[in-house]
Amino acid sequence: MLDVILREELVEKRPSYAFALGILFSTIGIAVSILMFKDSPSFPAVFLTTLAAAPIAMRMRKKEEKTTNLIKRYEYMIGIYAYLFFGMAVSFALWFAILPAGFVEIIFKEQLLKFTVGYFTFATPDFISITINNIGLMLFFFLLSLFYGSGSMFLLAWNASVLGVMWGNTIRGLASVIGPIGVITNTLKAFPYLFPEVIAYFLAAVAGLMLSFAFTRKKDFDQTLRDALKVLAVAIILILVSGVIETIILGF
Repeated sequence: MLDVILREELVEKRPSYAFALGILFSTIGIAVSILMFKDSPSFPAVFLTTLAAAPIAMRMRKKEEKTTNLIKRYEYMIGIYAYLFFGMAVSFALWFAILPAGFVEIIFKEQLLKFTVGYFTFATPDFISITINNIGLMLFFFLLSLFYGSGSMFLLAWNASVLGVMWGNTIRGLASVIGPIGVITNTLKAFPYLFPEVIAYFLAAVAGLMLSFAFTRKKDFDQTLRDALKVLAVAIILILVSGVIETIILGF
């Protein structure tokens, strides 16, 4: 069935199709992990999501364009990864927000642990501390993608699940305290600094994947290295911008 859903020509013609696939794969991953791994479904849910999405990562190796424009060269890879990432994140967030509390604590146990100890949270009070923490996390994503290559799809799914838990937790908490209007208001307040930060993490993972593919192909390595460093530089700039917005402009 998934072979039919994953027809390559559909993803090529409509990259937004990957957004729906991200929602579908994560939903299936959660459902199957609940049925098969009732006691500890957190990691199995992410793994099953990755298993379904992995063929897409393999196909992206074939789609690098021969052009001097960096964005054009990796347009397909970045686009598909972005749609998958946010599709998964939205799915995890919605399931976290609507499932009963007892189910949430079991299904998202590992993600909640990361969430409560500071992973993907923004409670550090000053610009320097926030920036150092977020750049360190960004480099961590880069290195994992570099070493794991196409296996970075697991990293993508895991990050999406943690981000989804953060969003879902915010929606769930705010909805119970201040209602839907408060949720929308607070989400809009956080968006200016949250969006560039999430994009930075995503770009760091993409940069690592680019280098990983270059090692595998063993050609155009110098060009790919320059491209990866440019993407990583953009990610660092976005982290700095996010920190300025959060601590100086908005004063969180």
